[in-house]
Amino acid sequence: MKLRLALLAALALLTGACGQPPPAAAAPGISANPDPLQLVGTWTVHDAGYGDGAVVHVWAGRFTVIDDCLQFGGPWRAGWTGDLIAGVTMTSGCRKAVPEWVTKATKVSINGTERMLTGADGTVAARLVASDAPPPEYEPTPASTVTDEVRAEWGRPAPLPQHLRPVSPAALAGRWTPERKTDSQPFLDFATDGTWTGSDGCNRTAGRWIVALDGTLLATDLLEQTLIGCDNLPVGTWLTGARRAGLDGETLVLLAADGTETGRLTR
Repeated sequence: MKLRLALLAALALLTGACGQPPPAAAAPGISANPDPLQLVGTWTVHDAGYGDGAVVHVWAGRFTVIDDCLQFGGPWRAGWTGDLIAGVTMTSGCRKAVPEWVTKATKVSINGTERMLTGADGTVAARLVASDAPPPEYEPTPASTVTDEVRAEWGRPAPLPQHLRPVSPAALAGRWTPERKTDSQPFLDFATDGTWTGSDGCNRTAGRWIVALDGTLLATDLLEQTLIGCDNLPVGTWLTGARRAGLDGETLVLLAADGTETGRLTR
């Protein structure tokens, strides 16, 4: 009798489970919030459409893409939130059209030896597969650029101070000027398309930007400056050196990875 009851109980459990979807399991090895420096390396582009097969060399803070007819590159930044931003500052070769995946990608996740780049809409921009291609002539190996100093600079940023509220993309958009006023009128202007322009009062600068929900700020500088001396304030350096941004009332506060302020700006 006890054996029969045990068999009936087991059968009931199996019957109850029939037709029920198995519990969702996290894919092994996937990290959506990776150490940004895990993007450093040499990769081959897949699933990007135009641009597939190209080799990507990623050093700390810059990259180069090479295929049979085009070479281009520029700066990049990634946050511990998985947010990613890159821009192109140089191109050469038999065609000038840069593949869309480079500027489409706003997120990076890691799956073993692969890096998945996705756009703001969640669709795949490109899949990067580890490659053993050598670096370009006269260039260091990507891994050699990850020094202790770089690791400190790219480390997980300090949390936003409690008296600051995280800035949103909508709140950041528009023109800002330093809290300390000068005759040279420096400024930063954030466009809603993710680009920014600015001036230290004498020298123009420009780049790309992105902010995350926790106040993470990433910005790249895409314009080589012609340095002119004047009574200037290095607002572009404030921005590209910042890792978080918050609002103190109506004042924009930019903070470095260690939590120190790089600059304050107002409308």
